[in-house]
Amino acid sequence: MLPNRCTVFAARSALFSTVWTVASLASAMTAEASMYTVAGFTFDPANAPATATGPFVGTNGATWPTPVFTDGTDHLASFGRLLAPGDTGSLVRRGTLGDNDTRHTVELTFASGFGLSNLTGDDIVVYEQGDANQPEAYAIAVRVAGALAFTDFRYEIYDAQQGLQLATGFDLSDFGLAADVIIDAIQIMNLQNNVAGNIVDYTLGGVSGFVVTAGATAPTGGYATVIGTGPSKDGTIPLGEYDPDISYVGGLHNLVSLSSASPVPEPTSLALVLLGGIPAFLARRRIKSQQ
Repeated sequence: MLPNRCTVFAARSALFSTVWTVASLASAMTAEASMYTVAGFTFDPANAPATATGPFVGTNGATWPTPVFTDGTDHLASFGRLLAPGDTGSLVRRGTLGDNDTRHTVELTFASGFGLSNLTGDDIVVYEQGDANQPEAYAIAVRVAGALAFTDFRYEIYDAQQGLQLATGFDLSDFGLAADVIIDAIQIMNLQNNVAGNIVDYTLGGVSGFVVTAGATAPTGGYATVIGTGPSKDGTIPLGEYDPDISYVGGLHNLVSLSSASPVPEPTSLALVLLGGIPAFLARRRIKSQQ
């Protein structure tokens, strides 16, 4: 029995209408995306954590190259805004963590149901506001989605600076994570070199690596206090630089659904998937019409 031509036409029209709607939505969302490039890293504030909890010293205005964080509500993704959403003053804010005598650890989580996948290269960027070639000491840890514990904390010598923003990229593979593993939270803490209090943070060789906290005497095997200051980034961080002013923490690629290891399709990708299914849909209709 031949299908009703009106029914077939209506079905095809509905499908094309759906594809057109999705494509239009994709175009609109793409146009609204905010991509910023600072100190060699390109990021979208939509891929930043949604919440931040933990102790901190305070928040202050952050200085960024124009026009970073000027689009819509992008400023709400700045670290200081996540720590204290009700703070008044400048829109974009940084948050200060601890000092040489005090440890502050802040936990950042992504929007419910989403996380960041371990892809090729750096996956996370952290911006810390400071003077030229004068980074302040901090480290981050990550939590694999579904896990209870975080990884060990990892310190990285910063990569580049633009204006007052010192950028440091973190590759999830360096935390021991396999490709495509998803994290759902990040912790960031200030390091310490508190000899009097017998709390000092070390890394192997003092360079980028996992942090080991010990007393005033460094662990054996080549451990040293972290480095990273000076034009050549090879000087020891001075005691006054253990209260980092974190400006932004975020992912360097799109967030993914925690229910799948595959990235959530971007609107344009979704439209292409639907368009790709049209030939199969029409082919099935032709076969049925010949039966």
